[in-house]
Amino acid sequence: MVPFVQGLYHGLTTIHCRAAASLLDVSHMCGLSLRGRDCIPFLETVVVADLAGLRPGTGTLTVFTNERGGAIDDSVVTKVRDDTI
Repeated sequence: MVPFVQGLYHGLTTIHCRAAASLLDVSHMCGLSLRGRDCIPFLETVVVADLAGLRPGTGTLTVFTNERGGAIDDSVVTKVRDDTI
C-alpha cells in the first residue's frame, strides 16, 4: 500500500479499508456540471475513461491526469445527456 496522508487516518478501520474493502459516502464532496456539445471531448482530454461511450444516465469511475499522464485524483463522472456531464 502506498502512503496516504500520514497522521490523518489511523487505526484498525483504516488498515481494513486499505487492505480489504470499505464503503465511503462522498455525497458531501464537490460536484461540477459541464454542458455543451464539446464538454465530453474536452473532459476526455484530462480523464482516462471513455465518456463518449457512456449511455445517458450512467457513470464511471475515472482518474484525472496531469500533462504527463500521472494521476491527480479519482472521480465519478455521470453522463446526464449527450451534451451534459
